[in-house]
Parts: sequence; C-alpha cells; structure tokens
Amino acid sequence: MPAGAYKVGVYTYAGPGTVNTWYIETPKEVVVIDVQRDLPHAREALRKVQALGKPVRAILITHGHPDHFAGLELFRRAYPQVDIYASQVTTATIKNDPNGYMKFMKSIPGNETFNPATIPLPNKVFADNATLTLAGVTIQTKELGNGETTSATAYYLPATGELFTGDIVLNEMQPFFLELHSAQLLKTLKDLPSRFPQAKIIHPGHGASGPAAPLIARQLDYFQYVRKTVHDAYLKNGKKALNPVQKQQLTAQINQQYPGKGRPGGQPDMMELSMDGLVKEFQVNGE
Repeated sequence: MPAGAYKVGVYTYAGPGTVNTWYIETPKEVVVIDVQRDLPHAREALRKVQALGKPVRAILITHGHPDHFAGLELFRRAYPQVDIYASQVTTATIKNDPNGYMKFMKSIPGNETFNPATIPLPNKVFADNATLTLAGVTIQTKELGNGETTSATAYYLPATGELFTGDIVLNEMQPFFLELHSAQLLKTLKDLPSRFPQAKIIHPGHGASGPAAPLIARQLDYFQYVRKTVHDAYLKNGKKALNPVQKQQLTAQINQQYPGKGRPGGQPDMMELSMDGLVKEFQVNGE
C-alpha cells in the first residue's frame, strides 16, 4: 500500500506511566501496535480504535513488558478473530514472565482484575527480519536483542519511513535499566541509524513521535550520561551498592542536567531502581 493510503494514530495519556498504543488505519482495516499497561487505559485505547469503525486486522507487540500487552484480552474479546503477532523471544517472555512483572501488574490501581492466566498468547510468531503484509501495509520486522528488556522488535513502514521502536527509543523519558542490559541498549541505539537508514519518524513506546536522527541522538546522549554518572559513583563507592542518600543525590544531579524527564514505568523512584540495576550489571560484568 503506497504512502498516503494509510495513516498512523495513537492513544496515549499524560502523567507518570504514560505509554503509547499506536494504530495504522487503512481504508478498510486497522493494525494496532501495543495495547497498554493496565485495564482502564486499555479500555480507553480500545474505545478510540473502535471509533474508527473498522475491524482490527492484527495486533503487533514490540516486547514482553506487560505495560505493552496488558490489554490483549480486552482487544481479543472485542475482535475475536484478530491475530496477535510477536517475535519468538517476546512470545516466550509473555508466556513465562521470567521477571515476575505480571504479578506486579495486579497492584496497579484499576488493574485488580488483571489475570495473567487469561492473557492470550501471540498466535502469529515470526522469525527475525520477517516482512509482514497486514491490511495491505508492508511492515518490516527486526529483532534488536537485549536492551531495555530481553527482546525488542522494531516495526518499520518502508513506504513512509516510519519506525515503531517500542522502548528501545523513548522521548523525554527516564531509562529503565533493571534487566542488566544497558551496555547492549547503548550499542543498539548507536547502530539504529545504520539499521534503518531511511527512517524519518520514530514512534516510541513512551513519549511523542519525532524525527528519527535527533530523537536517537538525544536519548543516546542522556542514557550515556546516566550510565557514566552511576558508574563513576559506583567506582568511588568501592564497587559496592549505592545507599539511598547516594542515589537521591545522583538523581538530583541527573535531573538538573536533564530536567523534565517523564517516568515510563510510573514508579516515583524509577531512577533509583535503574541505578540498582546498573550497579548489578557493573558487578556481574566486572566493570
């Protein structure tokens, strides 16, 4: 389908924990990318998609964090025939919940009825570099490997140069470094322009869309600063865990240098949690 024959829209909301549900609207069908962090926002996203008055052809999941797939059951109920697409690693992560995130999901206000046992698994599992044609739209997939999580899939629309990155690229958001892959994430960010040289616009997992090159550059600069600042403090502390006062001081320093960053996970201490993850990563890797 040529450029101009479809358009990209989004459901999102303001405040801590904001996350994006993207959709590609064609003349007859809709393709949805990621389906929210909790049931109240998933219902709102579903209402926005339903207001288009077109069937949902497919749901694509970028990675295995539940803030991007918590609404799968709601969407499947509304569209019983919809196919759910994800990579092999993302599908396994949703199925096995290795980090226990889905248990945490039930503690989110309004999410008390969230039931991991009834989340529908992706029924269309694709290999790396698969090209999908959905609702007439060509969508190129690329596995980006470890980074913010154990797997991440980018979805690229070659007709328009639009790139959906999940949480590999965020816009004006704090990092999530809990899974000990920050070094790989930085490498992925550095490699992203060469992997998608024709990308014009990035639609991130959290935060607003923006021109690809400056969005990647800003995030890389910010994340490198956070990682180096924490690493310097870790070395100064004798390669030991940082105490709460040290983490608060570092958070203040980072926020002064890079003010106004949102919290994609919603936790008020998200930066401090990321510092804990970085320290563990440094210790595991002998940095």
